[in-house]
Amino acid sequence: MQKATGIVMGILCMAFVFVQKRTDYPSVLIGKQEWMQQNLNTNFYRNGDPILQITKADNWKEISSGAWCWYDFDSARYAGSYGKLYNWYAVNDPRGLAPAGWHIPDEDEWKQLATYLGGDSLAGNKMKAISTLWNCNSQSIDTGNASGFSGLPAGSCDYAGRFVQMGCFAYWWTGTAYNDRMAYLHGLTLDKPDLLMSVDDKNIGFSVRCMRDSAEEGKKK
Repeated sequence: MQKATGIVMGILCMAFVFVQKRTDYPSVLIGKQEWMQQNLNTNFYRNGDPILQITKADNWKEISSGAWCWYDFDSARYAGSYGKLYNWYAVNDPRGLAPAGWHIPDEDEWKQLATYLGGDSLAGNKMKAISTLWNCNSQSIDTGNASGFSGLPAGSCDYAGRFVQMGCFAYWWTGTAYNDRMAYLHGLTLDKPDLLMSVDDKNIGFSVRCMRDSAEEGKKK
């Protein structure tokens, strides 16, 4: 009986690892770019090494290497819809945050997406999921999601380990650094049709979306 129980537990553990290393994210073709339709939700770098999980605000403030957390440290409420929040050190880790065949889009690739969707001032509404999760201060709006990008307002974890803007904002890291301390990101907000661009501290936790590698990129890797 103990042997049989051990086998079952081993299978369950293997299944858990497989789910956490998943590469079968749904995707959508937007112009010539293929994007994931969900935020990245992996515990592991591409080479199989675990990414550090942070479970306390004080620990998030102190970290200067790759890490992730759930919004409000609450997987039960937020894991299914929003995926994980990663700092930029995880995005830039040489072990690779994106699954095989994918990459973290750089600033130029985000600009190409915006251009295809009509420019920064129009792209945002075309990227928001049609969902009641888009709500802020009891406000809600209709979102067209014409692109199929299906962005959800996962909020962020700020430099002090505080969780903010759930329901109001979606943010995604790019793969492009701005300087030693900051990196580029793009985002959506409830009350504007824009695709926003900004820079922020690399230790802040934002969502991550991946893009499928092109044939040329695949040959280089």
